[in-house]
Amino acid sequence: MDDLLIYSKDRKTVEGVQDKTITSITIPYGVTSIGGGAFMSCSKLESITIPNSVKSIGDVVFMGCSQLTSIHIPSSVESIGICLFEFCSNLHSITISKDNPTYDSRNNCNAIIETATNKLTNGCKNTTIPDSVTSIGKYAFAYCSSLASINIPNSVTSIGKYAFEECSSLSSVNMADSITSIEKDTFSNCSYLVNITLPKNLKSIGENAFRGCSRLIYIHIPETVTTIGYCAFEGCSNLTSINIPKGTTSIFGFFKNCNKLSSVTIPDSVTTIGYSSFFHCTQLKTINIPDSVTSIEESAFEGCANLTSVTIPDKVTSIGKRAFLGCFRLASINIPNGVTVIGDKAFLSCVRLTSINIPDSITFIGKKAFEHCKQLRFSRSFPLG
Repeated sequence: MDDLLIYSKDRKTVEGVQDKTITSITIPYGVTSIGGGAFMSCSKLESITIPNSVKSIGDVVFMGCSQLTSIHIPSSVESIGICLFEFCSNLHSITISKDNPTYDSRNNCNAIIETATNKLTNGCKNTTIPDSVTSIGKYAFAYCSSLASINIPNSVTSIGKYAFEECSSLSSVNMADSITSIEKDTFSNCSYLVNITLPKNLKSIGENAFRGCSRLIYIHIPETVTTIGYCAFEGCSNLTSINIPKGTTSIFGFFKNCNKLSSVTIPDSVTTIGYSSFFHCTQLKTINIPDSVTSIEESAFEGCANLTSVTIPDKVTSIGKRAFLGCFRLASINIPNGVTVIGDKAFLSCVRLTSINIPDSITFIGKKAFEHCKQLRFSRSFPLG
């Protein structure tokens, strides 16, 4: 066995293995550290014995050990990295020595918990989160493709970035109302997630939080939410309707590539419809833009191929590049007096657009703003970019 392991010069750290097809590893006593990625992609590894001399275990140590079924952490371990068990689809048992003062697996929870902070740092498909856990660390369950459901107890107040990223079998999540923030990519690409009830006290949804949840049909966002990150629901290709909370002031890529989204209500707190907000929402037919909106930015409605009607409010001063590019069914649009700029390709390939008024306030119209709008007639001449 000793010949199969790769060590540091002082032989205190295991840095890797000679043979990635190894099925069993016993680390000799005296080793104090397991280096980051040491056993990465040992796809046939079924068991490992860690001696009571090891003090630290690095990041992604067991990534891709798809045949590993159980692991025991001895009492000597003082430091454990993140992403420890990514792609360990068969891991079902995680235990920690009861004598370990730094980490525990209380209540047979099959997870690694920092004892002092009550943070769950690494889990597996059989993890049950104890009601004494107060936070879930970043990447805690990332790429746990066998995790089917999870109950997050009321003791939990925060969930880290990427915590459930790429949990492709996760279909059910019970989230505690104590959670006020869903961080960046928390549930991104959980492609089997059909519905989820968000905490009633939620205040923010991070960037890409539900990106790629392609089976998600409906989600209700509580009115307590004031911040939604860029592309939070991008690629939720089965999402048909959604509400935007009244405290939201700007929309940036929220619903990019939600190609079944047919109904959305924008509250009058919104002032900016930002970059790619409804990009390729191909089933969106009509949308009511509230009077509070002052700016429609780049690609806001690009590729909304079935959009037939849109009213631009009087307070809007600019229409960004590609804002309505490829809105093939858009027949007419009223641009209010107050708009000064129409960006490049703003209405390119709006092939059914037959009439548009150009108000006196317009000072600039970008290149190809109305190219391929073959049926279009203008109410006055205007300065081209």
